[in-house]
Amino acid sequence: MEARKPSPTFCPKCGGSFVAFDRERMTLVGYGVVRGHVHDDNCLLRGYMCAVGHMTAISRRRRARCCDWRGKEDCECHPYKKCEEWPDVVVVTGKTVL
Repeated sequence: MEARKPSPTFCPKCGGSFVAFDRERMTLVGYGVVRGHVHDDNCLLRGYMCAVGHMTAISRRRRARCCDWRGKEDCECHPYKKCEEWPDVVVVTGKTVL
């Protein structure tokens, strides 16, 4: 299998900043409880849009709150490796970029 590219922090089609994202979605694969807490490796996905209107699906890597467990870095449900944190979004109001 070909190595996947890291999640983009800018639009992969035009290089522009992301200006919006849609709601967070999650896959629904069952995961069990480990040592009293959940290691849930379902994919968290968001669709990001640049100012031109290009859409890009990005997934964030899961982690447990009470231990150093990290979810898998890669899977087949999106085109890029998972990011550690969601990309920044530039807020656009009229023609002013904040």
